[in-house]
Amino acid sequence: MVLNFSPLKFNKLSIQKNYSKNPKAWYQISGITNDNVQSPKVVWDIQTPVSVISDKIGVKTIQELHKGNILIDFLIIVFAFALFGLLWFSLATINNIFIWIPLAFLQGLVISNLFFNLRHDIFTHRQVGGSKLSFLFGVMLSLPQMNTYTRFLRHEDHHKHVGYDLIEEHQAELDKPWKRLLCLTYIGLILLVTGKLRDKNAPQANKGWEEPYVSKRARKKESIFHLFWILIIAVAFLYWPHGVLTGYLLPFIIFTPVVYSLKFALQHSETDVTNPFHASVFIRTNFIVRILFYFSLGDLHIIHHFFPRLPSWKLPKAARMMNGIILSHNVPKRTIREVLVGYYLKGHPYRELWKDRM
Repeated sequence: MVLNFSPLKFNKLSIQKNYSKNPKAWYQISGITNDNVQSPKVVWDIQTPVSVISDKIGVKTIQELHKGNILIDFLIIVFAFALFGLLWFSLATINNIFIWIPLAFLQGLVISNLFFNLRHDIFTHRQVGGSKLSFLFGVMLSLPQMNTYTRFLRHEDHHKHVGYDLIEEHQAELDKPWKRLLCLTYIGLILLVTGKLRDKNAPQANKGWEEPYVSKRARKKESIFHLFWILIIAVAFLYWPHGVLTGYLLPFIIFTPVVYSLKFALQHSETDVTNPFHASVFIRTNFIVRILFYFSLGDLHIIHHFFPRLPSWKLPKAARMMNGIILSHNVPKRTIREVLVGYYLKGHPYRELWKDRM
């Protein structure tokens, strides 16, 4: 996979030309160039919102928004690993359960959200430092999450398609509130990814799909990293079992499923497949939510789908310019409470419009 986007080459005319001739122009705009992505659902019409927003705020403004800062990216990564270590030590030494629980939830956010989003923003979409360095750091940020970076490269499909895609196909299986609530636990998460919550008559739209663009050599390299990480954790557990258990393993097991489930609910639980502006749930997020979830929910996530190579830390600035435009195109504005109640308690269908059900 090659990412070759330059904000200086971004212009409205190229968008119009690409989309008039090539239905896969989205990949040319975003920098993603891969023809091996498959999904049975509709290709998302990214041209319309990008063109309208370009008209309203100007191409030069979008170019400026896309300009990153490698020093800021570096400092955020250093901060993330430092926070991970500090929380690990604190959780291992604190004896008060009422302090441990919120810190453990914060550690779960660092592991399953901050590391995930840094990998996703800096090294998958923007490929800061080039493809080799991005692969190295992408794998490193994947290790504490106990998942693989090469498998995450299927994220392209999530940006391209409406409805079913390779990242979120499992979510379509959660057709009842009890299944969604169960997935707030690690047991539920395991049952979900192993297909145990699937209705026996449900179609398996992407069964047998593989990542042909990820080389076996890359997968072997990543496997070595993962074995090394497991070895480190195992040795550390032998010498400091309490610290590894309370500072890393328990926060990971207890709160990672919670964070993953909340993100699925607060990102794509409601979308309108007939409205290209409604790529994600629109929630006007506040400062605390933006920091805790590292600029990945609600109004910021919609903009990320329109401009996936825009640095995450610039999304709040972009939202101030773009939110009004998005809302003016019949995108319903939700609150966090409305989305959580609709998703977990009322069982509204995933990735559909909820207008008649609220």
